[in-house]
Amino acid sequence: MKARVHAIIGISLSLQGVIGDEVLAAQGYEDIVEGFCKRQWNAQRGAKGEFWTLPEEIGYMNATLDTFIGAIKEVYGL
Repeated sequence: MKARVHAIIGISLSLQGVIGDEVLAAQGYEDIVEGFCKRQWNAQRGAKGEFWTLPEEIGYMNATLDTFIGAIKEVYGL
């Protein structure tokens, strides 16, 4: 549960870069990135450090990253 707002922002920016730099141009990935960036994360509520990232949110982050890593591996033959 150590993931905090800075990690969420870092992942968001990286995912936006994947789309913006056209690393993955396939339809549908834009929606995943938009959903990730617009999500109301628990750690972003209240005062700094007041709320922790929830286990479900960490699972969502991991699933999103797995999706993108898998797609990149497939597209680039890694």
